[in-house]
Amino acid sequence: MSHTGTAVSVVAGTCMEADAWATALSVLGLERGFALAQRDDVAALFVWQTEEGFTSQATDAFSRIVEVVPDGTTN
Repeated sequence: MSHTGTAVSVVAGTCMEADAWATALSVLGLERGFALAQRDDVAALFVWQTEEGFTSQATDAFSRIVEVVPDGTTN
């Protein structure tokens, strides 16, 4: 697999803020983007593809407002 692009969803006070954060975090990539989101307490969910399928990782801020279940879906 040559591409493991990361999708980022962000929950914020306004659509503009969520879009700006999601774009910035996507550009930074999984490791750097996740670290920044954690540091700045951004509610973000990162989803990426591995050879086994899709996986996800939520920031602490995201987990406080959305329940993420073990299969990667949200409730």
